[in-house]
Amino acid sequence: MNESELHTLHLLRDHPWSTTSQVAGLTNLPLRSGQRYLSNLLSTGLAQVARVPQVRGRLYAPSAASIALLAGGKRKVKTYARAFRIDSLHLAETLLRAHSLLWARDFLTALVVPGAKELQWAAGGSFVTDMAINWRRRIRHMWP
Repeated sequence: MNESELHTLHLLRDHPWSTTSQVAGLTNLPLRSGQRYLSNLLSTGLAQVARVPQVRGRLYAPSAASIALLAGGKRKVKTYARAFRIDSLHLAETLLRAHSLLWARDFLTALVVPGAKELQWAAGGSFVTDMAINWRRRIRHMWP
């Protein structure tokens, strides 16, 4: 596993049930690289995938094997999973709220400034205004 895949795995730990575009945006990777890393994690059993009605795309989360890997051993898995709220109960609860979490995470991903290592608020007022207009359109579409 390379450093970018490990970074992707940490992101899935912190933001379970993320889409490919969210993972790519929050890790500052091109979309194709994010897809490749998620595919590699899936094929090695270090990630799990789910589909949810009314949500476009696949949602990725850490698997039991990846939690054991991140925890540093099987003896620490339960404590580690509880500390990061990625035990099976919390993952199931998060998946039930995936639709609403997806919107919030999409908004936060859009605020990531390209080239930055962490989330930053955009400086331009027009960017924030455009985001607000797009959100109003999405909400009107859902609740006419």
